[in-house]
Amino acid sequence: TSHSACVTKVQQLQSTKSHSSSLMETSIRLFTRVPILASLCLEVLTCQSVSSIISFLFVLKAKECIPNDKLRANWTAIWYARINFISGLLQFCVIPFLMKRCKTNDDKKYDRSDCSSQHQYQQQQRLWLLMPLAMMVCATLMIYEAENLSLILVTTSFALYKVMEYSVR
Repeated sequence: TSHSACVTKVQQLQSTKSHSSSLMETSIRLFTRVPILASLCLEVLTCQSVSSIISFLFVLKAKECIPNDKLRANWTAIWYARINFISGLLQFCVIPFLMKRCKTNDDKKYDRSDCSSQHQYQQQQRLWLLMPLAMMVCATLMIYEAENLSLILVTTSFALYKVMEYSVR
C-alpha cells in the first residue's frame, strides 16, 4: 500500500506541476494578446514594491527619531489620520470634480471648452501620469539624502505615496 500511496502522491505532484505550467502559459498568452495588462501588472508590482520600501523606511525612521513607543504610536496614528483625511477629500471631492469637469477627447457629451483655462487638467490621463513622476522625485530625494535621511523627507514621501495610492490608484 505504501508503494501505491507514493505513486498517487507523484501523480498528484505531476498534475499540480502541469496545472501551474498551463496557468503560466495562459498568463503569458494573455499578456501577449493584451499588452496593457502586462503594463498594469508591472505598474502594480512596481508600486507595491516602492510602497513596501517607503513604509519600511517610515517605520525605521520613526523608531529612530521617536524612541518612546507611546509617543511614536500617537505620532504615527496622527499621520495616518491626516493621510486618510486627505485621501478621502481627494477621492470623493477633488478628483471627481476634476474628472467631471475635464473629460477626455473620447467623451463627446461634455464640451471641453470650459477646461481651456486649466491646461494641466485637460485630459484625465495626465493625473495618472503625474503620480509616478511625483514618486520618482521623492525617491530621488531619498536616494540623494540617503546618508542623512530626515524624518520629514521620509514622512512626506510616505504621506504622498499613500495619499496617491488610496485616492488616485
